[in-house]
Amino acid sequence: MTKYLNNYYDYPITDQQAEALRFLRDDFSRAVILATPNLVFDSSLITDDSRFEGASQYWESDDPNLKFGRRIPGATTYTLQDPPDYVEGAQKLTTEKLGEEIRSAGLIISNQSLSALYNTMASAMSAFSDIVEQHIPKKEFTMRGWPVFAPIHGLGRTPLLHIDRTIITGLWYAGRAPAKAYIGEVPEHIWQALSPARENEHQNNIRLKSFTKSTSPHDHIDFPVGSLIITRNNKESGMQDAAMRRIVCIHKSGDIPQYGQAGLIMVPKFID
Repeated sequence: MTKYLNNYYDYPITDQQAEALRFLRDDFSRAVILATPNLVFDSSLITDDSRFEGASQYWESDDPNLKFGRRIPGATTYTLQDPPDYVEGAQKLTTEKLGEEIRSAGLIISNQSLSALYNTMASAMSAFSDIVEQHIPKKEFTMRGWPVFAPIHGLGRTPLLHIDRTIITGLWYAGRAPAKAYIGEVPEHIWQALSPARENEHQNNIRLKSFTKSTSPHDHIDFPVGSLIITRNNKESGMQDAAMRRIVCIHKSGDIPQYGQAGLIMVPKFID
């Protein structure tokens, strides 16, 4: 049975992969949410280390060694198998690597819970790989994943509203703060700022920063935790087309300063 996130029909929720694929091909869904039991993880098993002294790095600063003046979660690209040569800089995701990502963000998890978290993340990556393979057939790709962990008071990976530069993106959250979808009105100059042809990187765009700060909290809805969220994006074409504007998912990081972050971002890398 299909449900809809906060009763918005452009954000369907289903437990059937075939139905998720159908929604990804329609002319109105902005993001499709696949909710299955194997994607649920108890986020209370991840706690904050009270002795962690690096939380300030996740806020904007003048440190020239930090990209955009802050530490951004998900700096390392991971694959489930040994990465091929065309996925530059990637590493194979293991429980040990995942544990390092968590500890470096000032978070604590037991070894038993870490193993369960790895298995859940691997399930999310595998499910998204299956959907990509069926949604974009006859193209060889490797699924890339970026575990995103941040302490309370952190700023997060993508605090500005944006559209990803890919066809579809996979998001998964153990809990804490999930991403937010924007459901409000979009002025014309913001559509232009969101275009893949824009010159500025979307997380360093003055117009998007100003627009994000000006939006009302009522114009944002939280994506669910423990589900595979598949956002529809725009990889190449401009944003003048009304049909494209109707299906793209404008989103941003959630309330990470209050809740912290524990999740996974997934984007396929196709062989050019």
